[in-house]
Amino acid sequence: MSSIGVSVPIDIDNAARELLRIGLLGPQAIIERNLTVVDVSRRNRNLRITQKDGPNFFLKQTMGRSQEDVLYIVREANFYRFVESLDGDSGISALFPRLEYINIADGLLITELVDNAETLGSYISGNSETIEEALFLLGEKLRLIYSSFEAVTSTHEDNNVRGLGRQLPWIMHVHEPSPEIMSTLSPSNHEVLRIIQGDGDLCMSIGHARTLWRPETIISSDMKLDNVLITRTPGGSHGVVFVDWELVQVGDACWDLSGIVQDLIIFWINSMQHMGDVASMISTNAFKLEQMQRWIRSLWTGYCSSADFPPGYGAAALTRLVHFTAVRLIQSAYERQHTAVSMSSAAVLALQVSKNMFANPEDAQVRLLGLYNWL
Repeated sequence: MSSIGVSVPIDIDNAARELLRIGLLGPQAIIERNLTVVDVSRRNRNLRITQKDGPNFFLKQTMGRSQEDVLYIVREANFYRFVESLDGDSGISALFPRLEYINIADGLLITELVDNAETLGSYISGNSETIEEALFLLGEKLRLIYSSFEAVTSTHEDNNVRGLGRQLPWIMHVHEPSPEIMSTLSPSNHEVLRIIQGDGDLCMSIGHARTLWRPETIISSDMKLDNVLITRTPGGSHGVVFVDWELVQVGDACWDLSGIVQDLIIFWINSMQHMGDVASMISTNAFKLEQMQRWIRSLWTGYCSSADFPPGYGAAALTRLVHFTAVRLIQSAYERQHTAVSMSSAAVLALQVSKNMFANPEDAQVRLLGLYNWL
């Protein structure tokens, strides 16, 4: 469904009325007061709308109305239309929320709210016995969608994705910042940037990572634990749904994979007691390095379980995964300091881990990620 005009920002107070006007809710839902609206806003205005009986919705509305703001939701809506057109026997569309409504003029996007689901970030905090199973499944599904998208990427036949960008991630230029980036830096961002620019080897490593980039498929560009939903059926089996595709572009699948891997490394770093030297922090951490490695290995093994890899692909992909994870750790350190006055110990550790990975990628592959070969 497309726009009929909303004209006002949608919030907790007017959400039911506006969804009734749009046609996504019936009068009975309002009369019986069986509707719950929860504000989960971040960069956008986000609302979770649930009913006791009937479909549930996730509403995203841009805070601004600039061309760039609106482009994000248009891109995301077109992507969801694209995956619906691909479906056939592959079941691809079940891995994404269903598009319900878009109003371009008002910067409004509404999708289904996936039932019986939690983010992978929340899931790993309380499901230790089944995390490896969930990560293996995640790897399998990521390989399925990327291989399905590769053919379309090469032919440019689908109008919904024909105009997607192919740019390198902005963080790969962070050591050469634009005036726009410089104008929005926090004091802590300045400190991160000073450390990066003052380290010639680190700048060269980021530059080398750019040469590894292979724009072969459609990627999220923002793949992370909080953008993966783990679902459960009444029988107890798991499913995966991928959300938040407003940064979708043509790019390297290993960039998305590295987003998950770096989140797992950050989870490990954040679980440490940030006191004393690094060796003692690691040795006394209740969340052991070996446990993180098992999680990463499950993800990678699931990704490599597909039989459609061309010869030599896996080894090259693993090389890119290691380098891109190091870049993503820099991005994490930078972004998490956006409003900070001084650098956190976690950001300092993330930068140090990144530097160590770049210094010896083969060693990092084995000793940090726990990946001994590509299968």
